[in-house]
Amino acid sequence: MSRQLFESVAEFPCLSQIIQSQLREWPAHAAFLEKRFAGMDPLSLARCEELSGLVLVLIEDELDRSCADYHWMCNRLSVEQVYFLRHGSYRLKTFDAVHQQLYGNDLHMARHVRGLLLSQIFWHNHAMAIELFRTAFLAEYTAGGDYLEVGPGHGLFLYFAAREGGFTSLTGWEWSRASIEATQCAVAKLSIRQPLELVQQDVLKAPTALESFDAVVISEVLEHLETPWVALETLYKSLRPRGRIFINIPINSPAPDHLYLWRHPDEVRAFVQQCGFMILREQQLPMTGYTVEQAITGHFTLSSVIIGEKRAATDLNRDNNPVAAESGQIKGA
Repeated sequence: MSRQLFESVAEFPCLSQIIQSQLREWPAHAAFLEKRFAGMDPLSLARCEELSGLVLVLIEDELDRSCADYHWMCNRLSVEQVYFLRHGSYRLKTFDAVHQQLYGNDLHMARHVRGLLLSQIFWHNHAMAIELFRTAFLAEYTAGGDYLEVGPGHGLFLYFAAREGGFTSLTGWEWSRASIEATQCAVAKLSIRQPLELVQQDVLKAPTALESFDAVVISEVLEHLETPWVALETLYKSLRPRGRIFINIPINSPAPDHLYLWRHPDEVRAFVQQCGFMILREQQLPMTGYTVEQAITGHFTLSSVIIGEKRAATDLNRDNNPVAAESGQIKGA
């Protein structure tokens, strides 16, 4: 670890432990991690420390193994990035192809999931998406309401929803029994004690109970679908009037299991609006080491986070659909 990076994280034991383990496994990643953490303000580092503590709880005694899997995952993503830059599209085009190459391979899937867990700390866009979820979305829910998360996976969003959201009920939809079991394991490790219902539910098929939720979260799921608009329309129907949705969609983000490609924030914005939502807040989160403008012009990964609202019947005669500026200010909420 370089002196600058060491000094940046020295007061944060969980974060320092994870970084040191990663650099022992992959010394060449030091330059990337310096861009990520060196010079970060103390408050942001404290938030990373909290997140690192939760990740260590989920990893248990497999930190070294998880660091190796993160390295493996990054190498695979580099291959996908080369294909994307050459062809202007994602390599795989169908869910069946993804299942054959990744989801159906238990070893590869386990490594991929462990690698993604560390990306919640190491990647600026992933960490900031969680931060926006906590500070901009959950802050609206302090007095009850029913919460739904599609694809809760590692359980971090569920953890913060249970701790900070003040919800009456928590529900998670997972597409397979194996995914439900993995989420149940994560929930147990994180000691989420609030009642939680995990349901095997294909988001591409409308649920039987409509207008059942006040808050819906779908983070880094829609890009895995061949017809993401079907999923978002389903979630629109699942929300009660004036219910809110937290959407996180990666743009220009090649990965072995990414199918649907959005190339620009304008496309994401139009997609969300066409599915019926009024946009309350929109923020673009570039990958580590890049500005928003650099990511867009260079076709590098950018996470587009949108908080939307299902308009009540009394609001449908409004003509405007205000969109927040990148500063994060909510207009017309």
